[in-house]
Amino acid sequence: MESAMESAMESAVEDGVANVGASARGNAVESVVENTANMPTESPVKSATKSVASSAAHNVAGNAAKSASDNAAARIADTVASPCVSICALDGDDLCVGCFRTGNEISYWGRLPAPWQREVLARSQQRMAGQPASCVVAQARAEGSL
Repeated sequence: MESAMESAMESAVEDGVANVGASARGNAVESVVENTANMPTESPVKSATKSVASSAAHNVAGNAAKSASDNAAARIADTVASPCVSICALDGDDLCVGCFRTGNEISYWGRLPAPWQREVLARSQQRMAGQPASCVVAQARAEGSL
């Protein structure tokens, strides 16, 4: 009896956990309920299976949430402060007279990955020194970063 119970629990848990997404804990439990629907109402296997599947679904959903949280923390740790100095006006060459970024660089700042943001800073320094520097956004698009 014990091995049949273990087998039923493993099968139900596998079926339930396979349906779990990052925020779909309930889906796994519903899947287990569907998989155990043909078992007798008073079955200890049915009760144990639901309990184990619910716990497994909770753990999987919790791990997915932790992973998302870790990814967000990594993005925050690798942020670059905006060079905006609150003198926001574009000149005839589409350069901000305050931070020397192009209009596109300003518009895309929040969507640019940190390495590209650092490149924007380097190019705005070049522009500030009177040297020509192309817009980062076109290059980032060409390389698939946007």
